[in-house]
Amino acid sequence: MMFGTNKTSFATAERIPKNTIGVELGVWKGDTSMLFLQNAKHLHMVDSWSPTAYEQAMDEAGFKNYLKRYGTIVKNNTVGGYKQYYEQIWAHVNKKFQGKPVTLHRMTTDDFFKRFKEKVDWVFVDALHTYDNCLKDLKNSLNIVKKGGSIYGDDYGVKPGTTKAVDEFIANTGYKLDNFYKDQFEIKIG
Repeated sequence: MMFGTNKTSFATAERIPKNTIGVELGVWKGDTSMLFLQNAKHLHMVDSWSPTAYEQAMDEAGFKNYLKRYGTIVKNNTVGGYKQYYEQIWAHVNKKFQGKPVTLHRMTTDDFFKRFKEKVDWVFVDALHTYDNCLKDLKNSLNIVKKGGSIYGDDYGVKPGTTKAVDEFIANTGYKLDNFYKDQFEIKIG
């Protein structure tokens, strides 16, 4: 969840190779997904559309801060209010992408990576921005991205957890980071 829209993901969308298959981790309303579909021939859209992922990933204080921070969007700061809100977003996304070349995966990224065994051309990492979760998503992406493909992502240099995870991933794998536009990044998988 976020305030407003992702104003920089258009730069990643322009880099998506034509006729490719990709995975977007963290979808929310699907605005970035629509951009990716301008080039992708199929998109796997992964989001829990639920506060559960946040609750599982954060300590109690962090989760309470999350509920408080986005309470103005949800117009409620209870878990029940968030569940109701996400049900509305889920229904909106289902309708918005009807007939489009997508597969919706309503689950956490951990569950997605346990179940998904296909190879794809690219993954866009933009789910939970905690250090631990972002690092897991980056590592798990290596198992599904084809050689020569890419891991893209959002919020590098903006969200501390994301930045730390990406930097550590780069240091440990030897891959090269291309922070090509503001907070957007690409890691080519050789």
